[in-house]
Amino acid sequence: MDDPHGPTTGDDGVGTAANQTVGTNSPETPAEIEAALREQLTATFGQADYPLADPFELLPLLPDGPQTEFRAGPVVVPAVDFGLAYKEYQSYPYDSVDALVDDLIAALKAEGELPKQS
Repeated sequence: MDDPHGPTTGDDGVGTAANQTVGTNSPETPAEIEAALREQLTATFGQADYPLADPFELLPLLPDGPQTEFRAGPVVVPAVDFGLAYKEYQSYPYDSVDALVDDLIAALKAEGELPKQS
């Protein structure tokens, strides 16, 4: 059966289809969506060796390279967008995954990609 939220994932939460997706859960509230994306980004980018000098150091961590997507509820963010559409919100070098993920979430909020919390 096809998952309406993306490819099937294994126990590690990483997609197993040709176009891999990180996370296929179905959070509903804005807070749940943000928390799910934050968890996916932290799990993926937390594998990097910090400090990070530039975003290209993150590419090997993506299961399907720049085609990898992060999903939570109705929000779908292609990894490539972090390097293109949201690069102005990033300030390399990063000393920790939390600082990187904070900036990525701030970028999604600033660009209206995350639903507003009430």
